[in-house]
Amino acid sequence: MKQIFVFGIIIINGFTLLAQQKVGINTQTPLRTLDVVGEGAQYIRVHTNTAAGGSGLELIRGTNVAARDWKFMNDNGNLRIVQSEDNFATSDEVVRFNGDGYMGIGTTVPTSTLHIAGGNQLSSGGHGYLTLGTQSFMRMSFDNHTVQARDNNASSELLIQAYGGDTHFGSTGGRTFMAMGIGKVLMGNNDLSAKVNIESDNFQMYLRNDEDDVNDWYIGASDNEWLAGDNQLLFSPTSNSNDAVLRLMSVTENDGNNAPVMIRSSATQALLLDGNEIDTRDEPLYINHNSDQNTLLNPSGGRVGIATSSPQATVHVNGISGTPNLSLQTDNVVWHVNTSSGNGDLTFSWGDLWLASINDVNGQWLTASDARLKENILPLQNTLESVKKLKIYNYAFKHDSLHTRHIGLLAQELNVYFPEVVKQQEDGQYGVTYAHLAVIALKAIQEQQQLIVTLRGKLQRLKAEHAVPSANTQTTDLSPIKSR
Repeated sequence: MKQIFVFGIIIINGFTLLAQQKVGINTQTPLRTLDVVGEGAQYIRVHTNTAAGGSGLELIRGTNVAARDWKFMNDNGNLRIVQSEDNFATSDEVVRFNGDGYMGIGTTVPTSTLHIAGGNQLSSGGHGYLTLGTQSFMRMSFDNHTVQARDNNASSELLIQAYGGDTHFGSTGGRTFMAMGIGKVLMGNNDLSAKVNIESDNFQMYLRNDEDDVNDWYIGASDNEWLAGDNQLLFSPTSNSNDAVLRLMSVTENDGNNAPVMIRSSATQALLLDGNEIDTRDEPLYINHNSDQNTLLNPSGGRVGIATSSPQATVHVNGISGTPNLSLQTDNVVWHVNTSSGNGDLTFSWGDLWLASINDVNGQWLTASDARLKENILPLQNTLESVKKLKIYNYAFKHDSLHTRHIGLLAQELNVYFPEVVKQQEDGQYGVTYAHLAVIALKAIQEQQQLIVTLRGKLQRLKAEHAVPSANTQTTDLSPIKSR
């Protein structure tokens, strides 16, 4: 072993030990207690040959004094950083790197690349588990469930992707709560006039479905560059604003072209609504068009006006000249009821054929009887004998709980003699056209009158044949008059 001692410096095979207890390895001018100098990679190795032991480095601030000391150690494959104030008679672990390469701060069992446990809660005025920045200036603070930006000890604005890039919240599930207190949410502008503020030149909201065969939905407030026009709140199944099926417009009245609410299914099918008006564009308004459900109008009372804004009855129809007021149809059978503007009569028509009216002055019923409407015209014969056989009854209807008495005929009996005035309904019941009985009675009177005329003629002839002679006439035969 080569040993050189020069002016208090001991050099042993390149190992230099100064009198001031500085050791230099590969250097004769160590600057620290141990100074290792070399070219390329250099290592200091502390090696233990025992399986149960550990190897490490202790940093001590004093000898047997109360000071914070540190130890870096390889403990059974875990890199541990511990502290002590009693020369490691006892110690607290601060940092650990485990065999998986996970780093734990405040925990001896890290479960992620960086696992921080312990600290103080931001909600209680602490500084959190992790701080980025200095406490007295702008900084980011984290605890186990809180992220907050602070300026000194006051809350500050938190910027996420302020300079571009996508931001995802709960992209694989979970719930996101925003501005649950008195805060507000802002997207796309600097106006915080409401709890949620979104500004964009296109649809402000896009609601996606996770099914390929279901439409997504676009919601937005339009401007004058949109196809749908300006100042509308649109709900569209496509990204085309003109396809919006529901529009809320900035108008107060329904003028038949625009309204506060427009429901649109095509360019020609649009329903316009305001507080008490419903209109359509270009096409008719249908109610229960594809349904067999009941349609109820004012079921609790009130009047219904058709073509009038001031109904005078439960249902008030204001007719248009030349158009029936009311049409009743079953299959191809159509009846029209109308008020005549010419004479005021209430008319009934079958298709285009007028059949009856009610006079507006005396209420008389007028029935169509124009000869031009009739064919196969034949005289009515032998009425009197049949009329004489008719029985007139006094009766009450079974369905009448008041048992009101009526005078009339029995349809089945009348049908034997005058089937023309009896009609069987679809449900099998019989009805009588009593108005026609007046014509039958008129014909019977005519026949009776003819009989009277005939008998009167016979009586006149009898009187003439058996007249009493005058005083100057000689009676030649006083025998009784023979029967003729």
